[in-house]
Amino acid sequence: MRESEKFESLCAILSAVNTSNCVSFSAMCRKTGADEICMNNMFYENFGMSGEEVFYKLLGYTIVIAV
Repeated sequence: MRESEKFESLCAILSAVNTSNCVSFSAMCRKTGADEICMNNMFYENFGMSGEEVFYKLLGYTIVIAV
């Protein structure tokens, strides 16, 4: 499977993330056999955020970074 196909697969899984058994973007990458770094790069190129950020946005979680 090409990287673009894996990316599309991850996007499909993310669109149904509430029914997914995955607890993180890393777990989704492992489940689909996708390279996490490559997928994160593709998410940045397409959405301007990492796959993990998209994952948590879709779940409605917020990430707080204390400075």
